[in-house]
Amino acid sequence: MLVEDMSNEDYHAHPAISSSAVKTISTKSILHWKNAVYKDNSAFDLGTAVHAMVLEPEKDLVLCGPENRRGKLWTSAREEAQLEGKTVLTQEDYAICLAMVNSVMSNSAAVDLVSDLCAVKEVSIFGTDKETGLALKARPDIFIPERGILVDLKTTRDASPKRGGFERQFFSLGYHIQAAFYKYVLELAGYPIEDFIFLAVEKEPPYAVQIHNLHSDVLDEGLYQVRQVLRQIKDAADNGTESTGWPPQNTILLPKWMKATDRIDDMTDHMITNVEALWPRIDRTYRFDQAEKRSVPCEPIDDGSSYTIQFRMTSGQAKELFTHMAKAYTEAREDAWPEQIEVPFKKDDETGTYTGKATIKGSYGKEATRKPNLYDAGGNKLPEEFLLTTGSTVNVAVAFFPYNMREAGVSLRLRAVQVIKYVAMEERNPFGAVEGYVHSPDDNPFKPEPLIEDAFVEEAEEAPVEQVVEKAPPLKVVKSKAASKAKPKADIDEGFSNIIDNWD
Repeated sequence: MLVEDMSNEDYHAHPAISSSAVKTISTKSILHWKNAVYKDNSAFDLGTAVHAMVLEPEKDLVLCGPENRRGKLWTSAREEAQLEGKTVLTQEDYAICLAMVNSVMSNSAAVDLVSDLCAVKEVSIFGTDKETGLALKARPDIFIPERGILVDLKTTRDASPKRGGFERQFFSLGYHIQAAFYKYVLELAGYPIEDFIFLAVEKEPPYAVQIHNLHSDVLDEGLYQVRQVLRQIKDAADNGTESTGWPPQNTILLPKWMKATDRIDDMTDHMITNVEALWPRIDRTYRFDQAEKRSVPCEPIDDGSSYTIQFRMTSGQAKELFTHMAKAYTEAREDAWPEQIEVPFKKDDETGTYTGKATIKGSYGKEATRKPNLYDAGGNKLPEEFLLTTGSTVNVAVAFFPYNMREAGVSLRLRAVQVIKYVAMEERNPFGAVEGYVHSPDDNPFKPEPLIEDAFVEEAEEAPVEQVVEKAPPLKVVKSKAASKAKPKADIDEGFSNIIDNWD
């Protein structure tokens, strides 16, 4: 059943099960749903206001109120707005709301959905679950019956399609459950749905807009969880139980998205190519021993443990690397940070070369860090026991991490190493050739005589053992990218330009 012009208050008062109830039970418990208490939330008000101004601008449902949420002035404005069924915002939030709405309406694809002549908005739809007999309700933001499209408008911190962007929020907030529930209820009411679209707009400048379509697998997984929750609600109603139903203990598992095979590319900001490896310590973790005044092997969770590689660069390579580091620092720099950093490389005045270093801690929060991978020139992952040697030519994948602590700089966090030319390890011999005894394999007085029965023992020829090398995608050269908290600044400030222009 489809009901138009049903007020938001009447819809929420209806006893049918909503998608919010299903999400709450799925992520928490029936007890959390039954005992839910509404709390005043400015972020909720902002989302409500954006919805009203995008979906129903003709109703004038949003008011610009006082400067802040304190005092009698705000209380009075809030009470008056509630009586009129409207949302009141502070002056700052109202300006943000307008900017978000303008961003949405400046997106042609978004306008196509919002302004569709056949679209119905904020319509209430009811259905009955065939298995449990539970009454269900849904109130989609936009429903286009002729196209079989449902659209949900979301205000979000990150609307980007990148891994870790909207996708992460999407699943953590149960949006896949909401989408599947809406689709299910509409189909119960006789409205087949072909596509579910999330229209995401960011709550911070530049208020970016992104349209997200859902794969059928996402909706299938969401529907599975919907069915589990509906059965849970039915069982609780039949048995009169409203507990959390939680186990005594729980084990946290690594999410699937954290097991992706392309993480190196995702986390790499820059590739340092064709440099000479110096004292690589990436076969295992090392720490600096103050008593011995040298690096010693250690466990990954030991204090000061790290994987490290130093590398020798030409002047041109050092200049290029510092240029990228300077750009990353400039883009991430906050007001209290120094305007520029010093060149972090050690210069050899005799050869004109520079030495840099990339490192990654052995552990974070007492959890061991994943060991940086080693690859050969063909992109094949090298065995765990492979020992990289000084003098080998390598590519080094790093991520830039600008910082300002006791001093400011950009650290090179080690991601992976690709071996281009390998220098075989040589055994150190402190002696040179002198006149005297030279050993021959046939000159061994201690060699035992073979037993007679040994002649009758046929030695089996040992089959050669084929070394299996794990294949992995070749490392890609990834262009430098801005730090996640970057502020709009010039590519490289004047101070850095002077350093780079006057290199050497």
